[in-house]
Amino acid sequence: MTESFKAYIDKKNKVLDSIHKITTKIVSKYDNIFVSNVNSQLGLKNKKLAETTGNQHWYGVKRQLEYKSNWYGKNFKVVDEKYTSKTCHKCGYIKESL
Repeated sequence: MTESFKAYIDKKNKVLDSIHKITTKIVSKYDNIFVSNVNSQLGLKNKKLAETTGNQHWYGVKRQLEYKSNWYGKNFKVVDEKYTSKTCHKCGYIKESL
């Protein structure tokens, strides 16, 4: 194995480990989990955002949250972002559209 391939595998394993830890923490803490149905492919059309968006592993996070929510009997829903609230849940401030 080359050094660069070892570094790639090491980075990949660290990312997967982080995803597992974060999703487990979220599912353990909350009974209702809602994620936005954001199309991450939109960022891939922009060359400046492509690498960042592609490396975020959004699909893996969403998949893990759904799997773990079902496993632990939690409520998991994917919502369309155009129907989400613009009202702050703490103070009631309504953010106007740009």
